[in-house]
Amino acid sequence: MQPEEKPQQHIFVVAGMHRSGTSLTAALLQDAGVHMGERLMGASYSNTKGHFEDLDFVEFHEDVLYSYGFSKAGWALEPGIEVPVQYQSQAEQLAQQHASQPLWGWKDPRTTLFLNFWADTLPTAHFVFLYRAPWEVVDSLYRREDDLFYSNPNFALKVWMHYNQVVLDFCDRMPERSILCHVDAIARDRTHFIKQLAAKFDVPLTLPTEDIYDESLMGTQPPTSQRMLLLRRYFPEAIDLYSRLEQHAHLKGAEDTEQRLKSASAEAADYAGWSLQDWLDVRRLERELKFSKDNYQIAKTEVEQFHLQLIQTQAQLEQAQNIIAAMESSKFWQLRQKWMQLKQKLGRGGDGNTAV
Repeated sequence: MQPEEKPQQHIFVVAGMHRSGTSLTAALLQDAGVHMGERLMGASYSNTKGHFEDLDFVEFHEDVLYSYGFSKAGWALEPGIEVPVQYQSQAEQLAQQHASQPLWGWKDPRTTLFLNFWADTLPTAHFVFLYRAPWEVVDSLYRREDDLFYSNPNFALKVWMHYNQVVLDFCDRMPERSILCHVDAIARDRTHFIKQLAAKFDVPLTLPTEDIYDESLMGTQPPTSQRMLLLRRYFPEAIDLYSRLEQHAHLKGAEDTEQRLKSASAEAADYAGWSLQDWLDVRRLERELKFSKDNYQIAKTEVEQFHLQLIQTQAQLEQAQNIIAAMESSKFWQLRQKWMQLKQKLGRGGDGNTAV
């Protein structure tokens, strides 16, 4: 009697640039029946639905990055970061911990920096890559308020380009193990995405529920937005890379994105007008902030005056209480109290002896 064959194990690695929809994709995979980890990173102000990042893999990547002196967040431009020998057994243990799961995976944007390592370590793993328009990713990174980008705002775009170039190179080398999707395409039709995933990798997946996506959290901008025109004029290499992502993607962005990208060059010629608009917007924001600050100072002054009045009232009340206490402890007050008690007794006795 031949031993029973073990069911095939499917591993899904969700990667791509930060703020590109990897959390949404990981949530969909988990809803579709893929075990995405036991210890998941929770929600935060920048991702109120949750990050769906397996902290075991996140901490592994952070440790490797830190061992090289890189940012734990993954803000690095170095190609092909090697995993030191002392960490390789740890990676194998992480994979072994999920050996009993027929469908499992993890999501961590930092994985993008270690694609070759994981492809060799897990030769049957499927790679699900997400991408998003550079102007939207940069805007999202700025809103996260990372100190690094305050001192070097261009670095956010450089990181976007590095991550997505790594993704494109990997997809070219291993197309049978990769699927490349625009987050907008997934958001538009989550069911279609899961069906495409199941078909490409020949794996049974459950169709997602409808309430797993919140459109208001994405913060999308049209391809002809002011920020896109700025990138087209000053960072054309980023727009060209975005066009190549659209050309290679299994699920692309909006149908007219490519056409709008081509026509944006003419619109970008009028960027002088946009620059003046930016100038005006900055001054308007400064005025609004000053108005808010002035109102805050007025309110603060009123609160302080009220607090001062409250202290004065409390002092007056304490003074009155002290006067009353002094009066009640005086001999005159004690004699007066005894006289009042005697008067009440005499009054009650007189009433009882009165004849009719």
